[in-house]
Amino acid sequence: MYTIDEIKNTLEKIAEQIKIQETLLTELDGMSGDGDLGITAVKLSEALKKMAQSDITDPGMLFMKTGMEMNKQAPSTMGTLLAAGVMSLGKTFKGKTELTDEDIAMLPRLLAEEIMRRGKASLGDKTILDALLPMADAVQEAFAETGNIKEAYSKGAKAAEAGAEHTRGMTAKTGRASWIADRTKDNLDGGAVLCAKIAELYK
Repeated sequence: MYTIDEIKNTLEKIAEQIKIQETLLTELDGMSGDGDLGITAVKLSEALKKMAQSDITDPGMLFMKTGMEMNKQAPSTMGTLLAAGVMSLGKTFKGKTELTDEDIAMLPRLLAEEIMRRGKASLGDKTILDALLPMADAVQEAFAETGNIKEAYSKGAKAAEAGAEHTRGMTAKTGRASWIADRTKDNLDGGAVLCAKIAELYK
């Protein structure tokens, strides 16, 4: 079981990991977008850190409030999509006092499903989903086979890394990058890289 303090500790670790990617994400986004992904990452980091230090005691409420804070701090496309994903976790886990391994194994899938619903994108569109969906598959498959959540997330992290790398050569089909898709085909997608870097914590 995962207590509220353990969940907050995880949010803090993710916040730090996101923050140190600012330069990399700015460079990647500058090749195919408006270059604001690094700024978005810092703002998302600040939102996560703030909520990790809150006095909220309910996991569902923590996710809901965290998503709202992310949306407030980073109202960009990526910020809005990630915020929606995190708020969806709040709805799923409403009323729980702790999270189980089964709950944790569901997290990447729940995030991906809400991002797909909001962003109208899918696997192969050169977005964060190209790392997040393979991660979700790997985590759930490995957990179903072994029941070991740490091993499942380790495999998920490797799948996210491979998925992000696979965006090199893809043609962007959504967002600003799709306007200059041919010129950015050989670039990595910043959102997918962001997902892989967060997942890296669990290799």
